[in-house]
Amino acid sequence: MISKKNRILGKVDEAKEVKLSAEQRSRLIYLLIIKYILKRMVSYLCEIAGVSRAGYYNYWTTASQERRT
Repeated sequence: MISKKNRILGKVDEAKEVKLSAEQRSRLIYLLIIKYILKRMVSYLCEIAGVSRAGYYNYWTTASQERRT
């Protein structure tokens, strides 16, 4: 919603696109699932984030975690 002040001044807040790495997107999905108990929403969240389900699950495998450390 545009505030009265911004309407008078002709200013509009523009949404900025934020670029996240695949690692950041996987972590974000995980945090959303934990915080809001969205265990059955993995496919949907991956689709929104632009991450494949396989890629998301691969990120959390033990071997993948060991490679990152």
